[in-house]
This record gives sequence, structure tokens and C-alpha cells, in this order.
Amino acid sequence: MSKLNDTKEIPFQIKNIEILEVDLVFPGPIVKDIKTYHYNINLQHRINQENKLIFVDTAIEIIHQDKKTKLGFLKATCVYLVENLLDLKSASNEKMFDLPEVFVTTLNSISISTTRGIMFSQFRGTYLHNAVLPIIDPKGFKAGN
Repeated sequence: MSKLNDTKEIPFQIKNIEILEVDLVFPGPIVKDIKTYHYNINLQHRINQENKLIFVDTAIEIIHQDKKTKLGFLKATCVYLVENLLDLKSASNEKMFDLPEVFVTTLNSISISTTRGIMFSQFRGTYLHNAVLPIIDPKGFKAGN
């Protein structure tokens, strides 16, 4: 549950978790030299207003320490049921929603943490076994198109 400026609660629950894509790109002999991993993280939000659902797609690309060689990729989605989603519709554009920043940050944080666990499970026993996604502050993400 997330609070909106301590005055209005936005009740939500996680409804589903789906693995959308997993890709391992074996780097050959340089695999034994890996000491550091880099990550490109992309979050995308989709809304199904008819069913009061918010999908947070988390895509994570794992990059070698040379910052060029792709080692793997994982994309997962967390699906949240937001009972009062229609109350959050924009007054100026009926196709848009005004989601409070603190609520979006909460969804992003849960989605990233869930994807971290999926990564560990999917990559366990592979050359990416030690590619554990660090703790990330989702407030640092920038909105894009």
C-alpha cells in the first residue's frame, strides 16, 4: 500500500510476475576474467484500465567490465492490481493517468527487486551466477518516451 501525501491511500496488490525474455550470450575465453558487471536497466509502464492493472516491465542488460560486451539479458513484468486506478485518470487527457511519484517509485522498487530475484534464479549455475544486481534507488530513473 502506498500513501499519497499522507492523505489518500492507493491500495494495490501484485497479481502476477512473468518472465518475458532471458538471453545468455557466452563471451568465450574472457568469461574467466570477469570481476565487474555493468547493467543497463529500462523500466516501462503499461496500463490496462479496463482490468485496473499496471504492468511494470523491467529489462536488464548485463555488460562485461569492458562496457562493450553483452553477457546476458532478462526482461520480466510485474502486474499490479490498483482498485482505484480510474480515480487517477488525468483531468486534462482521458488517455493519461496522474500517478503520484511516490507510488511510481514504490512500484519501480518492487519490480526491480523482484527482477533481481528472477535474475539470480535464471542465471544460477551459469557464468552469470555472480552477476547479482546491486540495490538501486529507483528515484534516480529518468522518464523517457
